[in-house]
Amino acid sequence: MKKFTKGCLMTALVLFLVGLTISLVCGLLGGFRQLTEMGLSDFPFGLYRDFAGDWRIGFFRSPGYRVHELEELEELEEIMDIEEVRKTVDNEMEKNLKNLAKKKEQLPLTADTLGSLEIDVEDCDVLILESEDEHVWFLVDGNANRPHYAIENERGRSELSIENEVERHLGNWRKGPNDTVYLWLPTGCALEECEIDLGAGYMDSIFLKAGQIKVDLGAGLLEADGFEGKEVSLTVGAGELLADRITAVKADFEIGAGHMSIGELSVSGEMDLDVSMGAAEVAGTISGDLEVECGMGEIVMNLTGSEDDHSYYVECGVGNVVVGSYSHGGVASHKSWNAGESSYFNINCSMGNVTVTFDE
Repeated sequence: MKKFTKGCLMTALVLFLVGLTISLVCGLLGGFRQLTEMGLSDFPFGLYRDFAGDWRIGFFRSPGYRVHELEELEELEEIMDIEEVRKTVDNEMEKNLKNLAKKKEQLPLTADTLGSLEIDVEDCDVLILESEDEHVWFLVDGNANRPHYAIENERGRSELSIENEVERHLGNWRKGPNDTVYLWLPTGCALEECEIDLGAGYMDSIFLKAGQIKVDLGAGLLEADGFEGKEVSLTVGAGELLADRITAVKADFEIGAGHMSIGELSVSGEMDLDVSMGAAEVAGTISGDLEVECGMGEIVMNLTGSEDDHSYYVECGVGNVVVGSYSHGGVASHKSWNAGESSYFNINCSMGNVTVTFDE
């Protein structure tokens, strides 16, 4: 019996050491930095420079660091006009952008000849801006992961693809996005397809319009004026997606452990919303059918119209659901009401929180 117990303990120790080694290697190859992008790291791990420029022991941009940074910002507000500071920062950014714009490259593409856009980058910042003329312009600031573009002609219109090459090596956990890609699109640019795949990085975009729009966000931050298309598909892993406006016939939104916020939504057809452990905030109009799946996350929807405009089937496990005048929480139950309406809302909540309100 003692030999068996000793063997089990030795096996457990070996497996623990193997797992620890694998975790450490993966962390040094970039995993630790992605944890900081997700905001999940809160344990000491080396030195970092805080908001005031002082060196501290801890994980880079851990939640404690953010709290400390916010406290310092509040102190700064007491001694200076924070709006003036923001204006100064914006002016500096605009000045730097103008200097960079002098180096931009004019591509042989216009609003009429650009048919589709594909962006597939990781550890890279992307800024999509509005062109001052009818041409498409491109610029790369930095070359750590070799961002590049390619143009392919297809059915009379061209496809523009932007990619980079990320090298995995020890020490990569210390590095954030070192490259910035600038893309200027002409006014009135209506694409056939637009596909964006962003890993750990930042993206800021003007309003994009295409027949089909697909966005896959990993652990980064994407801020956009909005998207418009017949089909709009948004997938958020552990990152954050903020869109001012989305207009679609069919919409498909999927969130893992991240956060999505849509200021003005308009869906005339079907919409699917699946949230695992993250959060979704949606405001707008859904004229067709709605399918909601909520695991352990939170969904808040503020919709136009009346509760009587739709028929409902709601199933709840041990979570909390509020749909119009209906409210339930605690014990598993299901309910259907208002049958016969052309718009059908099917809401399934396991252990999370779902709130759907109407303005009438």
